[in-house]
Amino acid sequence: MTALVGLVGSLAILGGFTLDASGSGEVTLAMVPDSARAVFCQVSVLERFMPGVAGITDRPDGSFRYLTARDIPFSGEMRTEFLLRCTIDAGGGVNYQTPDSTAANWMRFRFTFTPAGDGRTDVRMSLRVRLVRESGTEIHLLAPLLGEEFLSERMEGDITDMLATFAARLEDAAPAQLAGGGTGAR
Repeated sequence: MTALVGLVGSLAILGGFTLDASGSGEVTLAMVPDSARAVFCQVSVLERFMPGVAGITDRPDGSFRYLTARDIPFSGEMRTEFLLRCTIDAGGGVNYQTPDSTAANWMRFRFTFTPAGDGRTDVRMSLRVRLVRESGTEIHLLAPLLGEEFLSERMEGDITDMLATFAARLEDAAPAQLAGGGTGAR
């Protein structure tokens, strides 16, 4: 085991370690696009329905501290904090994104809204997460051996599963539950 730790340690000093993954999903909600947009402008919808969210805290500057928690095999719980800001783009999409594109914990969560007829809206969502560390061992002892590509692919699968669960929870919620309070785009 000492030899393995030494090997992992020597691999870790070769340079930075980056995980980068994305996924997308869609859900149809029983509300018009403007109402759906208003729901997703409330950061509380992420805290209440998105799996893996351990908490979201408003910050004085209008941004959010977005904390996730994930059980990592043979390692325990990994908590990751993202700084996010909510904006509405020219096309009416709602975006939660880390303002600093070089941040070690970077995320972009985007929602777009298309009328689906009969007072319904198709909500398309895309999520991209990038984690940058000096050493892969900051993520997991075996990360340098498993490699960035392998772990990014696993993370992409996790994101896809999370978005499917998020969509199912949104679909099952009553419109009044979706409209529950919270702050968002300013």
